[in-house]
Amino acid sequence: LSLHLITAFITFACTLWVALDLMFPGRKPALKSLKPIMLWTMAVLLIQIVYGGFVAGLNAGLIHNHWPLMSDGQFIHDSVFLERETVAAALTEGKSGVQFVHRMIAYVVAGMVVAAFAKSRKVELDTLQRSGFNWMLGLVILQFGLGVFTLLLGVPLWLGLAHQVGAFFLLTGVTFVLHRVSK
Repeated sequence: LSLHLITAFITFACTLWVALDLMFPGRKPALKSLKPIMLWTMAVLLIQIVYGGFVAGLNAGLIHNHWPLMSDGQFIHDSVFLERETVAAALTEGKSGVQFVHRMIAYVVAGMVVAAFAKSRKVELDTLQRSGFNWMLGLVILQFGLGVFTLLLGVPLWLGLAHQVGAFFLLTGVTFVLHRVSK
């Protein structure tokens, strides 16, 4: 499931990149101060999407339906390390483990987008670049909220689908911003 999902998302992002090249043939020089954080944001977002596929495939959203702690007042639930024999297996194959990793990467992605947005306020941007950063910030807030409510409500189908669509739009926003700050 995750391989299929990430392949589709990467194919879309590459196609969007080519379309943006055609739409905006005369880009400004790269914004060297913003490009590295956007590259890292893209990389971490893609890992997050893979883990979203793990969560969906294992139905891991159906357990630990609390936030911000997993359950029983624990930051990391005991079951994370009890489901599999090794830590690596627990964090990639166990329901509690993949949910924990997906939660933690969500914080990292949100933090990186907020950091990129804050950094973008300190440089001169054109209208499209500014709009891209604004949309990206709004999309990460929406996506984070969808993820929390999906978990708290026990993953109703409509909300799970909305969260997956939100990931698609967030990837679109990150791809657009990365394109606009790259040469």
